[in-house]
Amino acid sequence: VYDSSFYIEGGRGVGLLAEGETANLSPANVKVTTRGESGLGAFAEAGAKMQVSDSSFSTSGLGASGLLASGTGSQLDAARVQVHTTGGALDGRGAHGVEAQFGAKLSVTGASTVQTEGDGAIGALAQTSPNLPNGPTQLSLDGGSDKVRVQTSGANAFGVAAAGAQARVDLNSVDASTSGEGSFGLYARGDGASIGGKSVSVSTAGGDTAAIAAVLGGQVELSGSTVDAAG
Repeated sequence: VYDSSFYIEGGRGVGLLAEGETANLSPANVKVTTRGESGLGAFAEAGAKMQVSDSSFSTSGLGASGLLASGTGSQLDAARVQVHTTGGALDGRGAHGVEAQFGAKLSVTGASTVQTEGDGAIGALAQTSPNLPNGPTQLSLDGGSDKVRVQTSGANAFGVAAAGAQARVDLNSVDASTSGEGSFGLYARGDGASIGGKSVSVSTAGGDTAAIAAVLGGQVELSGSTVDAAG
């Protein structure tokens, strides 16, 4: 798939889908727009692989996320992408920017932007569940010689989060900023959840928040980074 545009309207619409262990999708220079609840810009699941580059993803709707990799063996690699979500939470699930869950891997590299504008919409999330089969779940943001920029503006919309055992986020050359009430910059929750980074800039401007929070055994480790909490 190359140099194409996709517009999907309606609940649970998916722009780009790779499903199953034999699936491997490599789109480039695509523009994906979804409008509707629980939509997804790009989705790799059940062991599938996807590599997407030089593309943009826009979702609008409750619980409608940008990029999602789900399930053991699934992997989604995104290079030089723009992701924008505008939606609040639906049934407890936010309209997250990029997410790896339940044993999957997801990476964002190069000059990229991830922006969310809804309450509970986390910019970048790795999560596992005690009620589902999980392996190590890994999310990587690496701007290299440029930056990956993560911005959230809703309430309780963390910039970057790791939640649950074996949930891991690695950051390099990343700017993460939040402006909503209760929106932590970096947030690690639960034993075995961890965030590590270098050359990271974290800023928060909302009330009742902190630039970095590690709770219930979560860990955050940074080097060569700057932190600014103005809320």
